[in-house]
Amino acid sequence: MSESKIFGIGFHKTGLTSLGEAFEMLGYKTCHKAKPVRDKLGQAEMMDLLHANDLEPIFEIAMAFEAFQDNPWFNLYKQLDEQFPNSKFVLTLRDETSWIKSVVSHFGTTQRHFRKWVYGSDLGSPAGNEEKYLERYRQHNSDVIKHFASRSGQLLVVNWKEVDGWEQLCAFLHKPIPKELFPHLNRNRGKLGFKKKIKRWVKSFLK
Repeated sequence: MSESKIFGIGFHKTGLTSLGEAFEMLGYKTCHKAKPVRDKLGQAEMMDLLHANDLEPIFEIAMAFEAFQDNPWFNLYKQLDEQFPNSKFVLTLRDETSWIKSVVSHFGTTQRHFRKWVYGSDLGSPAGNEEKYLERYRQHNSDVIKHFASRSGQLLVVNWKEVDGWEQLCAFLHKPIPKELFPHLNRNRGKLGFKKKIKRWVKSFLK
């Protein structure tokens, strides 16, 4: 049986970067997005495996990490649940009007392989496909909640806009709350950046 892990399975632009930073602050070895998979397999092979649902090579790379966020992990929650029993999953949500506005603003008319894989082969770009993107977003959130309906202890559903963050996440993961601010990266980026600079200075001074 493979070891259990923690997966952030909310859609992009729902605070996944904040979640990944929080995982790091809690001491988890974190896989941010698909970079380790892409570095090991290459972009083309990675996408071929995802489209074919041939996930064993990706699972092997995942074994080196404890926590995950963003692509491709959120779109594989069923397979990950089966491969890594008793893992925990964090579904980050965002008001859908705010979400689609952010997605269109960030991605615009650009075409990306990951978005074609998530939304459909002809929907790489959110601009002009807003309603279809929203339908996929709603369906994902609904499907995740149904999938874990009888196992509420394995799923945390959270909207960072509505909560502090640490209290909910640490209670779910059975971790003590850190003294540092929760990394709402768009809300307190300056404070967090200053604290990180101080920590780096202290570390370098003590060497």
